[in-house]
Amino acid sequence: MKKSSNHSNEVLGRIFQILHKKVKLLPKIIFFKSSLLIVLILNISTVFSSCQETDKAVLKAYELRIQGKADQAKELLLTIFKEDSINAVAHFELARTLNYMNMRGSKEADKALKNALKYEPENIVYAYCNAKDCFLKAYIAMQTGGENVKELVNDMCKEFEKVLEMKSDYPEALMYLVEIYGMLPENMGGDKIKAEEYVQKLEKLDKFYGAKARLVLMPESTNMIEYWKNYITENGEDCLSLKELGVSHLFNDDINGAKESFNKAISLDKSQNIRLLDLSRFH
Repeated sequence: MKKSSNHSNEVLGRIFQILHKKVKLLPKIIFFKSSLLIVLILNISTVFSSCQETDKAVLKAYELRIQGKADQAKELLLTIFKEDSINAVAHFELARTLNYMNMRGSKEADKALKNALKYEPENIVYAYCNAKDCFLKAYIAMQTGGENVKELVNDMCKEFEKVLEMKSDYPEALMYLVEIYGMLPENMGGDKIKAEEYVQKLEKLDKFYGAKARLVLMPESTNMIEYWKNYITENGEDCLSLKELGVSHLFNDDINGAKESFNKAISLDKSQNIRLLDLSRFH
């Protein structure tokens, strides 16, 4: 009994010693955790502050571009990359700035846009802009008699399809595919069957875009003015349909009809005053 009792006392003593050491270490552990937390907060705060400064710089570059000071905007964006070379927003704004400086595009602008997609591949805005950039390249090749038109058209369609993989109900991307496949001849990448598939998708998705898409596949002899007037009678007036009606009047050299439609669109939404540019181009 005495031996057993002694053994129990030894075990209890060891347990007490372990607990005593842990209690003594507890303040140190708490202090270490607190210190670590403070360091993390400071680091996050620094990163957050840095991100804020970068965002401000990109916004400043955007404002400079809008003011027509593209050279200054470019220089500001290039300085951002010295501190943050993988900033997707800055690369995207650089691409837009370079395209502003050269409307036909450039390898430098292409690289900037590719970098934006590389560092933020799920950004649908970058993907859509990239697809439209491919459209511009294909269009230029068509106008200049390029030999690789069909290849460029195929590449462009793939990029718009990537946009639809991100957002299957993106009407603008669908509309591009309808116009590309529906209006181009087969030797340049046109495909009436694919165009019809996309038209049907748009008709299920949105009345306006469905009507606009269907018009692409209708005979050239279709009276576009009557088409849009009938649409408005059935669905009511809105900015988009009034704009299409106005453009249809312009195609028929009816400036007064265009003015009437555009003015109605502007009365519904002041931002539609951009339609005045359509009238200026016509004159």
